Amino acid sequence: MAIEALSSFDLMMEERISAITEACTVCGKCFEACSMLPYTDLGGADPEAAVKSVVDIINGRPHAPEGAAWAEACQKSGACIAACPENVNPREMIFYAKTRLARGRLGREERAAKSQNFYRNVSRTIRLIASLQTDPELYRRLTAVHSGAQRRTRCFTSGATS
Repeated sequence: MAIEALSSFDLMMEERISAITEACTVCGKCFEACSMLPYTDLGGADPEAAVKSVVDIINGRPHAPEGAAWAEACQKSGACIAACPENVNPREMIFYAKTRLARGRLGREERAAKSQNFYRNVSRTIRLIASLQTDPELYRRLTAVHSGAQRRTRCFTSGATS
């Protein structure tokens, strides 16, 4: 059985999860402030139990379904952040819960393929938006594929130098 080394993201995530777990008092204020609750089946859920479930998810423990449902419903509005009396960022906590849930559902290869497709779609969207906002001739020149000796090197900078 091969042991996978933790990536720098995984190490940072583990540190943040530890800090969140230590600081969160599971009071439920963030859950109560969530703007997505009216659009879910969580209307009658106990706020403290839902938050505890999310804390359980991020720590890899068995959890109640309310935490997973809340994490999946999150649209990152940030209404929960100001509601937290302990200065925990509940939106960050929910992000880690979503990450843990996705890792539980998908294998490493499936996650890699999903990520690749996501960024491919982002790239296509950027090209589409650029084509709509740029003069057609300029767009063709900037995106043309040059071969051999005709290839020119273009360097775009922000103007900042160090």
